[in-house]
Amino acid sequence: IASYDPRNRPWFINTRSARETTLTKPYLFYFMEELGITMSRKSRAHDTVIAADVTLKGLSETLANRKVSPSAISLLYDNEGNIYAYNNGRGGSLFLAGTEATVPTTNNLNNSIIETLEARRNTKEALPFTRHGVSWYGDIREIVVGDNLKLNLLVAAPKHELFSTALEFRRTTLLMTLRVVMITLPVAWLLANQIARPLRRLSTEARAIADFDFSQLSDTDSVVLEIHRLSRSMNVMKSAIENFLNLITSLSAESDVNRMLQRVTRETMTASGADAALIYLLSDDGDELVAHSADLVSHKWLDLGALPALEIGEEGHELTCAYLRQDARAFRVRRGEVSSLFLLPVLDALGVDSLNLLALPLKNRNGEPTGILCLVYTGDDELRVNEITNQHRLGFTRALSGFAAVSMESRELIRRQKALLQSFIE
Repeated sequence: IASYDPRNRPWFINTRSARETTLTKPYLFYFMEELGITMSRKSRAHDTVIAADVTLKGLSETLANRKVSPSAISLLYDNEGNIYAYNNGRGGSLFLAGTEATVPTTNNLNNSIIETLEARRNTKEALPFTRHGVSWYGDIREIVVGDNLKLNLLVAAPKHELFSTALEFRRTTLLMTLRVVMITLPVAWLLANQIARPLRRLSTEARAIADFDFSQLSDTDSVVLEIHRLSRSMNVMKSAIENFLNLITSLSAESDVNRMLQRVTRETMTASGADAALIYLLSDDGDELVAHSADLVSHKWLDLGALPALEIGEEGHELTCAYLRQDARAFRVRRGEVSSLFLLPVLDALGVDSLNLLALPLKNRNGEPTGILCLVYTGDDELRVNEITNQHRLGFTRALSGFAAVSMESRELIRRQKALLQSFIE
């Protein structure tokens, strides 16, 4: 011990001439009687060397504390096969103590993992291989220590341990997904049934309409806005078709022109939802529009003689404008206005001070104007006005009035033909 001088040790001599940290190869520590390595570095400020001894057993324990899985194997060795640290995942030490201890080599391990990975170490990914029927992954990476030493770090672990966290996460995710699906399936079925049930009812109603069965009028309620609107449209369509058929049936059975006028007025008023309806026909001389029929939803009697005739050339009057322009017009009249004078009897009969009117021209088969159908609506609110001028309702009413005009023309032609025939007979 008295003759021990660290300045004569190889690690001191080599470090004084080196610029980086140096690392010795494993050797036996004299005082500790254990195998180890010495790390040393020269101080830049002074001509001194700082060194630290690390036993191979301690280095192996460090590898064991950093293992990637319980059964993982880790090995630190140099290119000559000298082992610096080793952990086989089962505990125990490869490095013996005592003055006779020697540095173990990779040949002493007789481990097929080293040979397998060494043969395929030039890849950049972990290599899969099989050991004793179990799938493993392993890799060897080079570690450069200072200027004088290069070490190899081998790490290998069973596949099922490496991916245990991922496999457990996958299993948990699958179970959670299965539970969510089992919970949401009944909810999805209920929601789908809530949507499908109204659609099935609407489909049944559509088939009934195709068979001209209008007895199934119902309001199919649904939480889906589009289905609710479709249901309302189906009911409007059903009501329109039924009113048309009723009007055709009633008009075809009527032979008297005056009674037909009354029936057309009544059916049109009912089908359009109006509070009153008036029919003005062109006079024989073609200068005036004369009231020929009037009806109130309240069934009150209205004297046609009290409704003044309208001169065709009269300017500023909405009814004559609709007749001349042959276009539907919606307007409003109030008691006391000049334009309301011809409707005073209607205002009195309905007991109101203002009315909303929809004027529809009547045309014959040749498209020539023959009169005006005037639909009267009570109510001052804007919603009522919008309902009157709604394009769907307006189109239905226009088609209805057109059919009524052609029917009246047909009956008038038949009446004149009978009158002409009767004159020949007499």
